[in-house]
Amino acid sequence: MSIYERVSTLAKQKGYRNLSELSKAVGLGTNAIYDWKKHAPSLNNVIAVAKKLDVNVDYLIGNDSPNSLPINIAELSVTEQTSYVNAFGKPINDDDWQVILTLLSRYSDK
Repeated sequence: MSIYERVSTLAKQKGYRNLSELSKAVGLGTNAIYDWKKHAPSLNNVIAVAKKLDVNVDYLIGNDSPNSLPINIAELSVTEQTSYVNAFGKPINDDDWQVILTLLSRYSDK
């Protein structure tokens, strides 16, 4: 799916009647997003549209899920931790996980 197609789909899901309405809401020209069918958009325009649609830029360019949020690995199961974090493709042992979790706890807002 192209960036144009993703934006078009998301705009409908977010209640925009058409891409012209979204373009205006972002401060772009009326047909700016329609032009993305033929020409690559500028990074600044992609960022502005992503913010307005409440998704990340990676999703719009096809590299991610719509709302990838930071993950708190301390709250994941061991299996989930292993799927998110590894050491150059190798599993992290229990002792090293404790070190990682201890370091991360220093950044906790709690």
